[in-house]
Amino acid sequence: MSIVLHPSINFPVEREVKAAIEGKRALAAYLATQFETQHIQIFDEQNQAHQVELPTSALQLLMDILAALAEGNTVIRNCEIVIDLFVIAVISLSARGLHLARKFP
Repeated sequence: MSIVLHPSINFPVEREVKAAIEGKRALAAYLATQFETQHIQIFDEQNQAHQVELPTSALQLLMDILAALAEGNTVIRNCEIVIDLFVIAVISLSARGLHLARKFP
């Protein structure tokens, strides 16, 4: 895995911010249910609807992304790198605290 220290950052344009605000409001009502999955519709180029079943937990993550976009923030797409770097940092700090310092790649 290659580590990207400076990913290209794209802030949402006004239309995306508005869509994020509206989408977040719409999703909030449905996520209040206790269902494990939710059905949503996605429309293709011919405006034909396709139903998709998604875990509610995935839609909750989408809510977090929409909240960030609604505030005008960028969203880093390569989350694996962010998580990997966070884990390495935590392990490194823990090892230093226990005087077991080891260099991680």
